[in-house]
Amino acid sequence: MRTKQFILEAGNASHVPMTGNYIRCLADTRSDAFTVEVKETGKVFEMTTGLGIESSKPFTGFSLLSANARTITLAVGSGRVDDGRLAGSMSVDEVTNIVSLDLVDVITVNKLLERDESKYYDTLNNQDTFFGYSSLSGAASNYTAIQIFNPAASGVYVIVKSIIATIRITTGTIMFGIYDTALTTNETTLRNKFNGGAAPSGQIRSQNAVTQLITGAAHAQAVANSTIVNDKFPFIEEDWLLLDENKGFTLVNGNVNTASLVHFEWMEKAK
Repeated sequence: MRTKQFILEAGNASHVPMTGNYIRCLADTRSDAFTVEVKETGKVFEMTTGLGIESSKPFTGFSLLSANARTITLAVGSGRVDDGRLAGSMSVDEVTNIVSLDLVDVITVNKLLERDESKYYDTLNNQDTFFGYSSLSGAASNYTAIQIFNPAASGVYVIVKSIIATIRITTGTIMFGIYDTALTTNETTLRNKFNGGAAPSGQIRSQNAVTQLITGAAHAQAVANSTIVNDKFPFIEEDWLLLDENKGFTLVNGNVNTASLVHFEWMEKAK
């Protein structure tokens, strides 16, 4: 079972490539419902804090949609998240003798959070995890390209943990694949997740290119299509990718003169 926080924008669908057969909402900044659509079955469920859904068959992803901006925390995995111990408060109306209960399954939630907090602290304390982004404006007759790149003689492996691309137009395409030539601009919008930690060896690079760079079976590995402005696509969230020196993964907009925005998270390990 994995826990993850999601920031949902009003009216924009978020596609989540997580596997399992059970989803439960642990926390939500709003009290109204949002919807979950399971990829394999196409079924749509309304969800609020404390509710869980169990899919009739295992899924490889799902979509989240909310009419209002909100931040939610979900537990996703195989099998239910249950615990018989509850905590909360009880009150009795002295006139009607009606008992009111306000109970929360805090033990299960706390166990999940404590486990993840310990894991994340150990990772961050190593000072070898990083994040960054590139936001590139479109140029006439050019395709915007954004890349995570491990330069020659870096001395490390770059292990890519997350790639999330935003499609900036109503109907657009983002292609993802292998491209081992460093793009022209080396971005500075990248940081160590340990505040004060050393800068990464890995680079985020960008370029407006006259060709799509990663077309064809030899390079293109995945394509995302959207009909929603600013739709977000998590190309990598579960299965990590590894870059050796002088290697790169690149995302290219499928439309000319169109802005691109891509966020990356990665870690680095000495060779």
